[in-house]
Amino acid sequence: NTPPSNMSSTNTTRPDERETLLSSQANRGTVVSIPDLPFSSEEEYEEYVDSISPDRSLTCPITQELFIDPVVAEDGHTYERQSILRWFQLGRTRSPVTNALMSNHNVVPNLNLQGLARHHREYLGGILLTKCHTVQVRGEQPVSDGGSRIRALVDAGADLSMRSTEEGSSGLTALMMLIRSGNMDVVKHLFYAGASVSVSNDSGATCVELLRECIASSSWLGHGGAGSKKEWSALLKEMQSKKVQEREALEAKERARQQNNEAHRQQQQTLRQDARARAQEGRSGSLNNGLGRLEEGYCYFPSLSTLQFQEAVPPPSASIIQEETKIKKRLQMALNGVGAMIFLFFLLN
Repeated sequence: NTPPSNMSSTNTTRPDERETLLSSQANRGTVVSIPDLPFSSEEEYEEYVDSISPDRSLTCPITQELFIDPVVAEDGHTYERQSILRWFQLGRTRSPVTNALMSNHNVVPNLNLQGLARHHREYLGGILLTKCHTVQVRGEQPVSDGGSRIRALVDAGADLSMRSTEEGSSGLTALMMLIRSGNMDVVKHLFYAGASVSVSNDSGATCVELLRECIASSSWLGHGGAGSKKEWSALLKEMQSKKVQEREALEAKERARQQNNEAHRQQQQTLRQDARARAQEGRSGSLNNGLGRLEEGYCYFPSLSTLQFQEAVPPPSASIIQEETKIKKRLQMALNGVGAMIFLFFLLN
């Protein structure tokens, strides 16, 4: 992050003045948004950046940016999908973290980390919306702190597609609010940082329609100050082009989603058919699970598994067979003796 250029040792509003303003507004039962003070030093700016920066576990080791689509590679580490795939496309076969060789390029989605990263992104997006709402309501021109905090939030990975839920905000995004405030510099920063121009507000208008209306308003151009009509018109053309690209990307994503869903359905259908075939084969007396065929079995110590799956039990060794034969003979002789004694007992009586 580049430190802001508007650092000042003297603040435009002293802390005691800010407290007085807050208490006076509270006594009147109204709410006022207090602008952010400029950073007094580079150290103060760095402290703010550190306070909003995500935990290292939520950032990609390659890009050092907040995760969007994290995946786990063979080395057990998590990377941004596009970054690690690009790493493999460049012919690199070693882990970016451990430098160990990786035998394959398979990656698995890390859904848990994706949820944590999304939560942090939305948290920063909420802070960004609040600050942009303050800029719009107060009509700050330029932004009181030069836009340092807004830029820091964007660079930290704030969700730029979120819409404000403030009462009377009309569901505007951060980019829409800044367009209305007429701050060209911060508008460009959000736009080039990837803010969507296709998201619509409660009235169904996107950034393109909103900027077009603002340019047509002479009062807005007079208020805007930061940027001439020519500059805003050039930015409008870029937004129109980006809106077309976003629509095409969305359509391509939808087609890919439908293809993936169809492939998933076919896979599930194949698995169901295989399961039915295995079940039918099992009912006919043959199981393909390595337990053998169902058939009659004989044993001196019968058990359910032995009787049902006799073929799955390995044959005994030769010494055991000999010992079993001797035991059988002894048992047969004992049974014959007991039978003879019983017979003589009944015969004599």
